[in-house]
Amino acid sequence: MTDAILACDSYSGLRPRRAEGASMSTKEGTLRMMASGRWAVCRAGREPVEITSGERFRVEFLGEMRLTRMEFRHSPRRGYYTVDGYPLRDDLRAAIGD
Repeated sequence: MTDAILACDSYSGLRPRRAEGASMSTKEGTLRMMASGRWAVCRAGREPVEITSGERFRVEFLGEMRLTRMEFRHSPRRGYYTVDGYPLRDDLRAAIGD
């Protein structure tokens, strides 16, 4: 098993990659909270890709993939959230980019 795969499975401190150009099917994976406190899309056999504030991504909500944007609020109550109010949790289907 590679370190990249372990990074998704064990929340290790490896530095995740940022989103890069690729088709949507290759960008889809599951959402995970990383040790950094940021959400990342994890895909089998690949390094996790963190979703930073201002980035657009898709997240599953009511059985459909919905386009949204990640934001960060400096408050102990909020942290990272979607601008559309979609709930975020580990193992939710998600994809990087538009």
